[in-house]
Amino acid sequence: MRGYRNEQGKSRSRIVEKLSNEEYIKKTYHVEDARAWCEEYAKRKTAEAKQLALSKNRKVTIKLAELEPKADKSAIFNVGYLILDAIYHQFGLANICEEIRLKHPHVKGFNLNNVLRTMLFGRILKSLL
Repeated sequence: MRGYRNEQGKSRSRIVEKLSNEEYIKKTYHVEDARAWCEEYAKRKTAEAKQLALSKNRKVTIKLAELEPKADKSAIFNVGYLILDAIYHQFGLANICEEIRLKHPHVKGFNLNNVLRTMLFGRILKSLL
């Protein structure tokens, strides 16, 4: 079983894999102690799931320094934030902000999407300096 929280924040669990009964485990896996085998199997599967989750993490490197100086009448503009903006939208953060706005229409006075973008971009840029 794997534990999680539903949309209302209540703790729930779901079956990940059914192993059958004690006799089936003893016969199929040729073990004497089915309980010990199940505990070891669960530990192994948990370790595999954690390893898989770690392997899905991504590292993003962004270089914002301009390599060549800009000419006087150049049409080149500093649009480095567009990279961050694309990543922001790929992770679906704008959609999350919109969902929060729709769930809480009574909160007014600021645009959560703009605030989150500004704070996030500021932290990323500060960490690069």
